[in-house]
Amino acid sequence: MSIPLPDCRPSVPDRSFVSALAEARLVECLASIRDRSLQTLFSNCWLNTLDTTIFDHFADEGQADLARAQPRTWVITGQFKLPDSSSDWVSESGRGITAIDTSFSACNRQQQQCTHHIRIDLGQAPYLSLLAPPPGTDPTTFDPDEREWAALYRLILGVVYAQASCILLHPFSNAFVPPTSTVSTGDNADQVHPPPPKPVLDRNGHGLRVWESKWELDSLCAFFDLSAKLAQNASRTDFVGNEQWVEAVRLALKVCRLQQRGTQEEYDLLQRAQAQKEGDETSLDGTLPWATSESEGPFTYDGAQGVYQFQRPTSTASETRAMSGLGEPAKRCGLVKSAFRPSDDATVLPFLIPSNCFLVASLGKLADTVHSHILSDGSRPNRSSRSVREAIQLAELEREMRALADEVSEAIRTQAMVKVLNAQGQEEVVLAYEVDGCGSYLLADDANLPSLLSLPFLGYCDNTLPLYVSTRSLVLSPRNKWFFCGSAGTGIGGMHLGLNFIWPMSIIMRALTSDDDHEILECLDMLKTSTGGTGLMHESFEKDDSRRFTRGWFAWANGLFGELILDVWARNPHLLS
Repeated sequence: MSIPLPDCRPSVPDRSFVSALAEARLVECLASIRDRSLQTLFSNCWLNTLDTTIFDHFADEGQADLARAQPRTWVITGQFKLPDSSSDWVSESGRGITAIDTSFSACNRQQQQCTHHIRIDLGQAPYLSLLAPPPGTDPTTFDPDEREWAALYRLILGVVYAQASCILLHPFSNAFVPPTSTVSTGDNADQVHPPPPKPVLDRNGHGLRVWESKWELDSLCAFFDLSAKLAQNASRTDFVGNEQWVEAVRLALKVCRLQQRGTQEEYDLLQRAQAQKEGDETSLDGTLPWATSESEGPFTYDGAQGVYQFQRPTSTASETRAMSGLGEPAKRCGLVKSAFRPSDDATVLPFLIPSNCFLVASLGKLADTVHSHILSDGSRPNRSSRSVREAIQLAELEREMRALADEVSEAIRTQAMVKVLNAQGQEEVVLAYEVDGCGSYLLADDANLPSLLSLPFLGYCDNTLPLYVSTRSLVLSPRNKWFFCGSAGTGIGGMHLGLNFIWPMSIIMRALTSDDDHEILECLDMLKTSTGGTGLMHESFEKDDSRRFTRGWFAWANGLFGELILDVWARNPHLLS
């Protein structure tokens, strides 16, 4: 069934970035889509991130050598509305992309009164495939325009380097204010430890500020993942030798290791630090755990300095943490804690399994990338002694990645696999959503990525793995308390928006993880009929009335829908024709 949808793309002069490679792929795919509604929806959605959310991009075109170029790309968030509300409020979960209600004028580079902050997240990589030969084609015939290819590569490489800057500024933070934005830092009264630094210049002279410091493991995973996918699609690993990138990876790994500690360990460290502060006890070297100057600041995180605490004055329980900001007690078990979910809601139990799965998958891919770079660099004649030293350091970094990935993978096996009764009353094994290492677990799933539903999409497992099949069946049923079914659609929501609101992202992910033609078509039908007539994806819609939605302009979901259409085009082209 085809329904009329409006064309929502900005005019060419108003687009924040234009890629001839992307436009050509768009035209090629549109020609294979018979349904007019899907045509319009794909045209509106897939390039929405490029069209509307590239706030600032320094391509470093003065450096012709791509191996030496250090571009910066800042992808922003904006404003949005809640259903039945006329008030505007700041998006704190923007996934690195703009989201503005369509009733507002577009927030673009000229309208800097809008709120701009960026996130290290999954929404920034829907165009990586344009750097590689199209699926099913002969790689030797892939001959894109060199200038256009380099422009897109610089754009995405700029995101990687921007992410590295954010991690080096404060690896526990989840949102940052872009350097050229006129917006001030976050205006909340959060109590965060280790505290984010005051507004400073980052390592490359760009003013970068912390917006919010919710520790979310998936933020670091997204940096690992984007780096690996850029290398894979572009067939280039030269950025692996960049000193800032290496330092960011090393710091991210250290933070992951710190977040493996149990709550009792953290409590003891804090107690000892307090005793030292009061003069009752001195450390072995005579210094206090937090006596480091700000210039050294975030690159230490030794002892109690690496214990994460977060408290916010709020009436919303999911916006703060229990036990003086430490959260629910957890026992060291090999998993990595995440204080908050990708939705920005506090975790109920500290070990978030989808994020730990994402960590395993992303570290595995990144370790392979580093290994390829070492081999490639080692094949060069007349290597310098510095190059040899760098190769040794990178080899150690690769070993650290693989060791952490193996440890977390084993912990998922021992801590997160639980036995439940399925809908037929038969016993089966599924993955829990959150655990504490003490035996407690939470059975559920949230629409935000990473999710249990998205594990094949993240590269953690195949969609035919029995463990995933049983888990998928659970989360796509009423056994998942955030699964909703109504006259407007069926899908998963989450704590962030509460009952009865379905996130299109979950419908998209259901299709991306399915091999069943009927299920994929069902998802496509729901997606095209649940836009509320806007022709764009939303953050969520009410299960019985798609006209009640949040974030009418949600570029992350738009890009993800585009990925779905490209995936169907490659795997099941008959479903589009």
